[in-house]
Amino acid sequence: MTKEKSLKKEILVTLLSFSIFVAISIGFISMINFYLSKLTIIEHNQKQTIYQVESEVNKFLTQIYNLSTYIQNNYDENSSLLKNIVDTNDNVSGIFILSNAGIIENFYAKTNLNIYKGFDYSNQEYFKEIKNKVTDYWSNVFLSTVDEEPALSYSFISKDRIVVLMIKLKEVSDFISRFKNKDGTYMIKVFDSSGNVILNPNNPDLVFQRFNEKTQKVFTELIDKLEPYTFTIVEKTGWKIVVRESYELILKSLNSIIFGTIFTILIFICAAIFLSLKISKRVFNSLDDLQQTTTNIADGNYIIENKKSYYS
Repeated sequence: MTKEKSLKKEILVTLLSFSIFVAISIGFISMINFYLSKLTIIEHNQKQTIYQVESEVNKFLTQIYNLSTYIQNNYDENSSLLKNIVDTNDNVSGIFILSNAGIIENFYAKTNLNIYKGFDYSNQEYFKEIKNKVTDYWSNVFLSTVDEEPALSYSFISKDRIVVLMIKLKEVSDFISRFKNKDGTYMIKVFDSSGNVILNPNNPDLVFQRFNEKTQKVFTELIDKLEPYTFTIVEKTGWKIVVRESYELILKSLNSIIFGTIFTILIFICAAIFLSLKISKRVFNSLDDLQQTTTNIADGNYIIENKKSYYS
């Protein structure tokens, strides 16, 4: 004999399964949407940060270019122009005036350890690049002969001389130090075109060590593969600006949202089960009353009281 199926049980199981499936589906879709929207917001904020830093760097570069134009138009061997520029500009630590042969004709620096007029700088990169027919040149990080500290330089041709500005990124460094992650670390790192660290507020010693990250993951898995504005490149200098943020912290910030969503799903499931049982009870009670009535009639018992049904 085959066991008869219970209509009540089948309807109830179907109703409960459907309610639970809907609750879980809505919760799962909500969690995915929360997660993706959170990542979208983070990505948007990071891009805005990159745009701000890029704008600040370009403003800094414009100042340097304006200085170079001013020197070209106003430099006189006997004037105090070089001294005035260096003393009033935190981004310039020194200025060299080189002859076409690479000999220092004039200079001024805030700190001078071992440099004098007449020194031969023809082997310096910033001189050789200019002699290779470029009109101006941004160097990568090198050890400055002025103060024996890591430095950058911007060199350009002025009439029959070559002018070299020794650059310190003080204003840019102060600006990027404003951007911090939730764990207190700094968001921004800046590299020169060869991969040397130019600015790293989290570890300034890397700049002094002229640390090169060309073989690190930030280059092999990010800069060398992805397009700006996942990071950004300053076109004139080739500098690379990278925004870093801990993925673990991002996920941690999502935990409360996920737990809240799971709790809501459980509440929804409980409510769905309660309503399903209540509705099914009302339906099945009416069916039970109808079944009892038809059974009595079939047994010849016509004197029965019909219970008032919820349904017509």
